[in-house]
Amino acid sequence: MKKILIITTLLLLLPVWARSQDGLHSQAVFDGKIIPKDRLIETLVTGDHLKEYNLDLFHSVRLEVDEAEYQSIAALVQEDAKNAISKEMDIVHGHLSYALLVFPSKDPDKRFLGFNAGYKSGQDNEADRTVSVTIVYLEGNTTVTDLKKNFSVK
Repeated sequence: MKKILIITTLLLLLPVWARSQDGLHSQAVFDGKIIPKDRLIETLVTGDHLKEYNLDLFHSVRLEVDEAEYQSIAALVQEDAKNAISKEMDIVHGHLSYALLVFPSKDPDKRFLGFNAGYKSGQDNEADRTVSVTIVYLEGNTTVTDLKKNFSVK
């Protein structure tokens, strides 16, 4: 019975999660359209666990990709940046390595997209390098300053 309740709750929330990232080019990454879902490490958190961060939704995917896949994902994030009302981006040697984007919203809650990418160390051959990518979508009544404070790596 407990299993049925959990599945039903997840199915009811599915439209909310899908709608929340509407209009973002990077939605394709979360949907598994760029990299198959079985290669993604996905984290989805809602509810009381996020209240202390003034967030309502935390949705992230982590993945290891080759150079071509990385370029596809980075291009989607850069397209999203065109619609951001606020953005911080870091491009290193022509490669997007970091982005924090804030999007307009009709709700009082704000919409955020974070991106972080880095080459795995010890790989000299550029064609064979693996890129570690993390993309995070957040919704909530918070600020960029608070996000950085709460989620910075120490």
